[in-house]
Amino acid sequence: MVDIDGWSIELCGGTHVRSTAEIGPFAMLTETSVGSGARRIEAVTAGEAFAYLHEQAREADLLRLELDELRRQVKKPAAKEEVDFTVVDKESNVLFVEAKQVKGGPLRDLSDRLRQQEKADGVIIGSVEDGRAFLVVNFDESLVQRGLDATQLVRDLGKHIGGGGGGKPTLAEAGGKNPDGVRLALEAGKQAVAAALA
Repeated sequence: MVDIDGWSIELCGGTHVRSTAEIGPFAMLTETSVGSGARRIEAVTAGEAFAYLHEQAREADLLRLELDELRRQVKKPAAKEEVDFTVVDKESNVLFVEAKQVKGGPLRDLSDRLRQQEKADGVIIGSVEDGRAFLVVNFDESLVQRGLDATQLVRDLGKHIGGGGGGKPTLAEAGGKNPDGVRLALEAGKQAVAAALA
């Protein structure tokens, strides 16, 4: 009989210890079913249990460090990629900008940033990336009230880059397959702005 004082008295199943003190720490590894109403528990004891628990604690510390690092990275603001651009002209407080290797969201973000930094009423940007041309027309509402429409203008300018586009009166964009037409599109945009706001 194995008598754990005040806890249980069990028929010996091969423990082969003189007292429970010899077992020492106990770490359960697995627990499975071996039949109806019977479960099988596999565990380590004594020195092996110490080693197992120490390894588990070490792995937990490593995971905690990795999690802390991930949290720090999430809190860090994403590094803004530098965009290569040049303000090539200005007409009636509307900037005309040529950029390189940027399109889509970053190109729209650049137009917003330039409007804020330069206190401009509008920005028209042309860009070339991977052999394709892109345009963004970004207007303040005051320009729309004076007769300019970003959607209509970007469609007109899109002809110079061999494409088309759309959007809304204050923000529109176009893409085309003729990168050589970007400068012509910007010049046409300048003329259109000058005529509308004259």
